[in-house]
Amino acid sequence: MSRRRAGAAALLAAGVLLLGAACTAVAYPWWWTHRQASAARSLVASAPDAVEQPASPTRAHTGCSQRSRTNTVSGVLVIPAIGLVAPVVEGLSDAVLNVAVGHDPASPMPGDAGEAILEAHDVSYFSALDRLRRGEEVIWALGCRRWVFKTVSTTVADPGTLLPTPPSGFGLALVTCWPSNALWWTPDRFVVETTLSSVASAATPPGTPSVTPVDLVVPAPPALVRVGLGLEDNPVVLGTLRVEGSPTTAWRLGPGPLDAARVAVEDYFALRRTVESQDRLWWSKLALPDAPLPSAWSSSGVVDTIVHVRGESVEGVDLVSATQAVVLVVRGRDLFASRVTG
Repeated sequence: MSRRRAGAAALLAAGVLLLGAACTAVAYPWWWTHRQASAARSLVASAPDAVEQPASPTRAHTGCSQRSRTNTVSGVLVIPAIGLVAPVVEGLSDAVLNVAVGHDPASPMPGDAGEAILEAHDVSYFSALDRLRRGEEVIWALGCRRWVFKTVSTTVADPGTLLPTPPSGFGLALVTCWPSNALWWTPDRFVVETTLSSVASAATPPGTPSVTPVDLVVPAPPALVRVGLGLEDNPVVLGTLRVEGSPTTAWRLGPGPLDAARVAVEDYFALRRTVESQDRLWWSKLALPDAPLPSAWSSSGVVDTIVHVRGESVEGVDLVSATQAVVLVVRGRDLFASRVTG
């Protein structure tokens, strides 16, 4: 084993453990603060149109002009079985996982010798990862080259679990939090392990998903905004995130659901502060005209989020706890309360 491969193997467990920061509900305020809804589409579009020529026996020369990877995008991950086309960016920071799939820098790049590790949020790009079955393809794409991996196993594992390199010597592991709809801290990881099957050329770069950025606004007056509408100012136990309706696959497997949830949670806090202060002016800005101002805010316990989508357009969001239901609807760009019960 080379010195590089030995070092990577020793750090595989640490790579899986690092995803814990992305699986903590309390941590969501930090990465939600830095979300960029349109970043995913632009990242895929900016992926390199040809691959570097690395020193690897599995990578033969192609007719592509040689260019290095961009400073931002390392490549594109394509999983045909679940309809995923996602940008891959180096690193596992919140800023990376907010808008892309992250490559663990402690592991080799996909296609190089060893076990490459890619990680993403469970309620974002990897929300459908548990649908993958043995033998299905996972493709690492760089311009006109494709490294095709075949799924070997799927498992729920503890953080820090060692991910061994497959017998072929070239593996790719996909890691996310488990369960796949969790907004709270979860100690489990869902891991897909694959082995390199083939390397081939392609006539065109991988398709770019048509993702419409979530363009929703909380119609809160400035005085209410100054009170603070983020999770850092309003602790709450978030539960699950569910998407209902007829969303496109590209929208459902991108940053859209989390962007919609972010705005809805901010609206939820604006409504709660308004009800607690019984400010009718604030309420008139946040709610539909026929929605009465509740006399008290009765929500307690875990709050689940349900996003209603048609195509790539959000039509409404429900925030539901054991004691209350808040129904939000979209009018233009604004997210208004249509009903608060409980």
